Amino acid sequence: MTLVRKLIGLVLAMVAISALMTTIWSTGAARVAVKPSFFATVPQNVIRELPVVVDKAFIAAKQPGAIKDANARKWVEAAAKVGMTPNDVLQKIGLYSWLKNELSTVLDQVGKVLRGGNISKDIVLNNRPLKKALTSPVFKTYIVTLLSKLQPCTSEQMSVWTRNVVEPSNLEHDKLPACNPGTTATQIVTAKLKLIADKEIKDEIVVLRSKDIPAAFVGMRLASVGLWFLFLFPLIFLALAAGIGGTSRSGKLRWFGLATLVGGIIPLSISWFVKDIGMRLMLMDPTKINLSEYSQFWTSKANQVLVDKLVVITDQTVAPIFQSVFTVAASVTIVGLLFVVLSFVASDNNNKK
Repeated sequence: MTLVRKLIGLVLAMVAISALMTTIWSTGAARVAVKPSFFATVPQNVIRELPVVVDKAFIAAKQPGAIKDANARKWVEAAAKVGMTPNDVLQKIGLYSWLKNELSTVLDQVGKVLRGGNISKDIVLNNRPLKKALTSPVFKTYIVTLLSKLQPCTSEQMSVWTRNVVEPSNLEHDKLPACNPGTTATQIVTAKLKLIADKEIKDEIVVLRSKDIPAAFVGMRLASVGLWFLFLFPLIFLALAAGIGGTSRSGKLRWFGLATLVGGIIPLSISWFVKDIGMRLMLMDPTKINLSEYSQFWTSKANQVLVDKLVVITDQTVAPIFQSVFTVAASVTIVGLLFVVLSFVASDNNNKK
């Protein structure tokens, strides 16, 4: 009978451990997602670092032999001859201004609402500066100048340009060859940019309506509080496993504590190792591993120049999530450890093993 009880307790403990690990990951990640500052801080950090990343990428790409793909290398060589770096172009056309002013303002307003503030009108993202940037004379001049720095297209290359840009007919676009398609095709390219900006990008996007703000705020608050109720499910199975598997007070405490300890220490270790390994993988040389089509694109030296900055941005984005999971898992692990210790204290008090 005791063996049967322990087998049933073991099965219930395994279910409880699985449920507990899932709950820890869900709660840890959701705690960050419902945090008001996460919506504003992380995107703003990325926006602030973006100009530096663009510069780093272009510097890396211009290094001799940095890009192995012949077609891509020609595009970069042509861009280097224009006289303006891609970062200069993005600055002059106002794209960074739109990101810093319009997008950051919207994120600040959303953060204010999630912190409990009230606003009298809808939160709207103004895309007019973005549309103006994409259709600005500076951007048009850059494209024309860039294409003029390339060799004229051969008949075969021109057919690719015609198929994909001049008279697009296929849904899966080919890689555009690095060549000058001529004045007519260039004019079509710049005209289509304006057409896309006018038709595909709305002047304004309503991010949050004022009438929905109270409900959204209450929902966020309830979500942040309700997260902890997720632990009721694994708690029930932990209690059942301890009640059936343990034959004494100390035994029940030990079953409960060990199952909780295992359920906490596994995600605790994974959250720490995954973040650490993920950052290390990003720093690995993609020319020495064949993980995707891009592994043959960068050379080792150029990759290192760019990746050093990207790791910082990735860490700012991912770190809060893994840190939150780590914190929740650590709390659960401590609770499990306390129950294990109590089980031995109870055993000593009752002179039972």
